[in-house]
Formats: sequence, structure tokens, C-alpha cells
Amino acid sequence: MKRYRLFIDTNIFVEYFERRAEYESVRMLFNLLEDKTFKGFISTGSFYTIAYIVEKSLKNKGIQKSDRLAMLRYIMNEVLNLVDIAGANKKFCCRA
Repeated sequence: MKRYRLFIDTNIFVEYFERRAEYESVRMLFNLLEDKTFKGFISTGSFYTIAYIVEKSLKNKGIQKSDRLAMLRYIMNEVLNLVDIAGANKKFCCRA
């Protein structure tokens, strides 16, 4: 069975973390990634942007720096359990 590859945009994670209108749809997508139905990828830039957004959100909630760092590490490891970071070369982009 062929496993499809999906490039996941930063906004998908924002939708999930901020629990916006499409939260449930994103949650279903993440379930498919967890089940290994699809293989997800994000860019390096997305990884850093997601980390920034999560850290800012935790800070706005008043979470102290040491706890915030531990939570950020946990959340970003969960992101990496869902997706891989895509290589930035033409060979990767053109694979079938």
C-alpha cells in the first residue's frame, strides 16, 4: 500500500494550537499522520515558526520560563513525532 506524502503548512499547526474554525479537520489529519496513513513534512522555517508561536502562547498564559521551556520541548517533540522536516533540495521535491 502506497503511503502518500503531505507537505503541512505552518498555518495548519496554528489552526490546531489556536483551536480555530478548522480545528476538528486538522485533528483528523493529525490522526491520519499518527496512524501512518500519510507521511507529513514541514519546512525548517515552519518548525521554527511553530516553536515561536507555541512559546509566545505559553508566555501569554503566564507560564514561567523554566516550565515554558519544558513544555515547548515536549510540544515540539510531539510535532516531530507527527512530521519530518523536509530537505531543501530538488531531488526531494521531485521524488515520486
